[in-house]
Amino acid sequence: MRVRYRRRAAGTGTQAVTTAATGTTLTSSPDPSVPGRSVDLTATVAPVAPGAGTPTGTVTFDFGDGTAPVTVPLANGTATTPHTWTTTAGSPCSLTA
Repeated sequence: MRVRYRRRAAGTGTQAVTTAATGTTLTSSPDPSVPGRSVDLTATVAPVAPGAGTPTGTVTFDFGDGTAPVTVPLANGTATTPHTWTTTAGSPCSLTA
């Protein structure tokens, strides 16, 4: 048996790579929370199909209680930060990440 290989002409090409859309899920632990006790907030960021890979970058948590937002780097698609609500005034607070 003989095997023949064809040579391919060398050349250049262009490939466009775009950023995939992502979805973010925000969870808290413990849930429900109690004023005066620390709560861990976790944002999980994942690509939306047909996107793939592990998202990188940062997540900014806004606690909805007037305290300053906190920016946390993503590690393996997740970012976690603790927060303590001191009062139930304005409850429920709108969390964003």
